[in-house]
Amino acid sequence: MGATEEDSVWMADPAHPGEVLRDDLAALGWTQCEAARNLGCARQSLGAVLNGKARLSAKLALALEACGIGKAEMWMAMQSAYDLAQARTRATSASPASTPSPRPRLNVVGAT
Repeated sequence: MGATEEDSVWMADPAHPGEVLRDDLAALGWTQCEAARNLGCARQSLGAVLNGKARLSAKLALALEACGIGKAEMWMAMQSAYDLAQARTRATSASPASTPSPRPRLNVVGAT
């Protein structure tokens, strides 16, 4: 099954997994402090993820799974999709002047 145009649009600008997690924690009624305690991580570390300033680690993905908040693979797939989209954005926004131009070919008269 091939990728559709709709798949391409969805993958172009995926949300940081922290944004999704923030909504999930709000739906559970957990504060950031409660979530950090329940997940066994530092409040500041969790806050950095929730604010899109840090990556969601495999360790946090496993803690989320243990608390019944999605599967670890889902969280890691979200992080990978976000990272890839960010890399593509950086690659396409690089200025053409930063890429080396091909060397000109020399025409040698009399060469066979």
